Amino acid sequence: MKKNELIRLYYFITPLFFALDLLFGVNFRITIPGSEGDTFYYLYIAACFILGSFIFKSPLSSSLFGLAESSINILLLILSVMLPIFSLAEDLETMNSFSFGTQEVIHFLIAGSVLILSFHLNPLMHGER
Repeated sequence: MKKNELIRLYYFITPLFFALDLLFGVNFRITIPGSEGDTFYYLYIAACFILGSFIFKSPLSSSLFGLAESSINILLLILSVMLPIFSLAEDLETMNSFSFGTQEVIHFLIAGSVLILSFHLNPLMHGER
């Protein structure tokens, strides 16, 4: 198995995450704070599946894509938790939109694992190109 196969496998099973969300309402893949509708969610899922599975095939490009995507994913997850907390001073009703539970922890663990894996499997870390 090549170094980047685990990262590419993660992006290849993106439709499985999408199916879990559609069928059971469980979203472990991406949280987009403040988005009205699902357009950005669908675009993000499609981009991750296409780019991560089929476009970026070299170990360097798939590792860099994994680093960038998982960093963005973690940032969006943190923002989805922090923005309702920051807006509490203005409106106490925003507390209703705050959610942090098992689903968010699993989401963070998955994205964090991909980030660490992408970092350690990056050929630049080993002096390769």
